[in-house]
Amino acid sequence: MNKDKEENKNKIRDRLIKAFGSTKGKRLIDSRERNAVIQESYESSIGAAINNSKIESNGFKDDDADKAKNSDSSLDYLPKHNLNALQVQDIYPMNQIISDAEMDALATPAIIFTESTVKLITEWSNNKTYPSFICDRLKYLPVDDAARAKKCKQFMYLRYLLFLYSLKYAALRKKEFMPPDIPPLVKSNMVGKFTIPVAGHKFARSIPPKTKDSILFHILVLCLHIDDFSLNVSDLNVDLPGKDLLKYLRLLGCKVTVNRGDKSVKNDAKAILTVPLTFPTFSPSKKNKRKEN
Repeated sequence: MNKDKEENKNKIRDRLIKAFGSTKGKRLIDSRERNAVIQESYESSIGAAINNSKIESNGFKDDDADKAKNSDSSLDYLPKHNLNALQVQDIYPMNQIISDAEMDALATPAIIFTESTVKLITEWSNNKTYPSFICDRLKYLPVDDAARAKKCKQFMYLRYLLFLYSLKYAALRKKEFMPPDIPPLVKSNMVGKFTIPVAGHKFARSIPPKTKDSILFHILVLCLHIDDFSLNVSDLNVDLPGKDLLKYLRLLGCKVTVNRGDKSVKNDAKAILTVPLTFPTFSPSKKNKRKEN
């Protein structure tokens, strides 16, 4: 009932904006309605687009797939998004990536980032103690204490996500495979969300291919938040080598521009997320067209 009432309120509001609203408001509604029309097509097509990528399955087997199949819908691996968002930060809400309770739990491990110095950051970068993206962004922390602490918690959660994403099949067989400083709540939620138990093994976990994509999507959305929704994609090449990040960012609705002027710069690209959220559309490949004919 509440959902129906909310939908009716939104329809009435949209009609009023169409009749009396500003030009910008009218454009946002027109774009949102177009998105609603293509959403169904997008949901059915995105799975095929992702499945065509070369993803390491971390030992994911067919018997594990049977367990994941029933709970898997076409967009389960995308972060929750809001097509009606009027502000860019509301498209992929931060509390859907990191819950408020997890942010609180991250306060203790994030202190090491909050109190970091230029010397420490340089050492971490040289020794690869922490991901390259994080070490680079630590150089530009806010001066305000609250904003600084919030950013450092996001960095620490990103560190855990990147760590989980990088794990190989053998590591997932161990009883403890996450960093020892990860808070129990964050560990429980992250492992429960992105891994499944392996049949016949007491501790072993597995990361299905689509779920591994989900981790990557969450990583990219968090990086977009950290960089105020204008992300230099090449800054992630060290931490995510060999990944077609531009494809994943486009699937999230980002507009991607590539600087082709300087040939010496490899993958020099910028991904920008803006409102209204516009998902890419897909057309049948030439191969599929030939089959139809």
